[in-house]
Amino acid sequence: MLVLTRKEGEEIVIGNDIRVRVLRVRGGQIRVGIDAPREVRIIRSELAPAPDAHEAASEPQTTAAPVTAVSSTTFQAAATPHGVACR
Repeated sequence: MLVLTRKEGEEIVIGNDIRVRVLRVRGGQIRVGIDAPREVRIIRSELAPAPDAHEAASEPQTTAAPVTAVSSTTFQAAATPHGVACR
């Protein structure tokens, strides 16, 4: 897992066409904006379908949940001890 520190207004770029911007930091919450092509799926990790036990054992583990894009969608994220949870 790559861990980066960003301030409000700063962003990271994933590949050539995905941008994640820190929109606001307030208390223990972070508001994140994601710009991505429509064909890229973006969903909150807690809404991603749980892999079935057989599939989980046979497939390599990844650190990223599948994502679906809605161009210029803003998600509210909360800092947790295990990372950032989107809302």
